Amino acid sequence: MNNKQDLIVVEQLPIIKTYLEKLSLEIKEKVDKATSLICTPENYKEVKEVRANLTKEFNEFEEQRKKVKTAIMEKYEEFEKIY
Repeated sequence: MNNKQDLIVVEQLPIIKTYLEKLSLEIKEKVDKATSLICTPENYKEVKEVRANLTKEFNEFEEQRKKVKTAIMEKYEEFEKIY
């Protein structure tokens, strides 16, 4: 270590691959369909099912995002402990 700049070195940044772009069209279509539905006594079960499916998908995506964040933050938090 010749100078103070060498005290902290990032050897490899996290590489995160997302496939959200591929899903964005499909998700947009589902959301557009859901927002275009008019809830009536005859179709409220269908509206409720569409909404439940969208919520389920969102929660699955959110769970994956949280796992990625936890994995990335693990090393950073180790660094924070010694800094």
